[in-house]
Amino acid sequence: MQLLYGAPVAQQIEDDIALLKDRHQLNDVAIGLTIVVVGRDPASALYVRNKTKASERLGIIAQVLELAEDISSKELETQIRRLNENPDVHGILLQAPLPKHLPFDQAISWIDPYKDVDGFHPLNVGKLISDQAVLKPCTPAGIMRMLNFYQIKTTTNILVIGRSSIVGTPLALMLSRPGIDSTVTLAHSKTTNLEPLVRQHTLIISAVGKPIIPKEWLSTDAVVIDVGTVPMTDAQGKRYWVGDVDPQAICKAKSPVPKGVGPITVAMLMYNTVQAYLLQQGLR
Repeated sequence: MQLLYGAPVAQQIEDDIALLKDRHQLNDVAIGLTIVVVGRDPASALYVRNKTKASERLGIIAQVLELAEDISSKELETQIRRLNENPDVHGILLQAPLPKHLPFDQAISWIDPYKDVDGFHPLNVGKLISDQAVLKPCTPAGIMRMLNFYQIKTTTNILVIGRSSIVGTPLALMLSRPGIDSTVTLAHSKTTNLEPLVRQHTLIISAVGKPIIPKEWLSTDAVVIDVGTVPMTDAQGKRYWVGDVDPQAICKAKSPVPKGVGPITVAMLMYNTVQAYLLQQGLR
């Protein structure tokens, strides 16, 4: 079984960032990214550390704005709008999940769409639908890069499991574009006939966020991109991670969890941050 590691794909994206900065003479320009974190979620803390490390490596100035878990919706809006008005901040990322009392979709709409490095703002979603987007959702865009890097055939029937606006839905849209030409079936955790769908497809991308695919469902010819990252704890209390797919599954190729899609998502975030700077400077 071939393991589809994310590190070489992330390195290719970082190389593209270096070329982009050279082309536009940005190596001495202070490109600023602010990561807004509300509360203290352990998983979010790990993701934020990975993002700040990547920023340092690529010469992007990353700052973390930590806000109290009980912050009001109004105060969160005020903080985001301050970042919109700050000329030193070129990218804004609102780290998910938010506490339950805060509306994530509404909070995303408060971000200046030209600084929306996650690609979730309604304006950027509309541009994605019309195939005009520059700032695309990081994980779907990263998966597209992964498929290209490993030369995985896309002119075929693809099963995408997960209908979120963060991964599944935008990914299905990207895969169906002219030139990619996939025929996409979009399933989800409530799909009643999921097992036969999995058995029918040889290219499966799962982004549900919980173990949902037993090893028996997969053929040995299947290629699986596993986006799920589910924290587990062993008998000794040590934390580890699994994906949507049974880790014992044997198939033709599979992205591991961790070390699969995660590094690519972080690299795409950095790429979007540079693209956001170029948009704001009228260089796109």
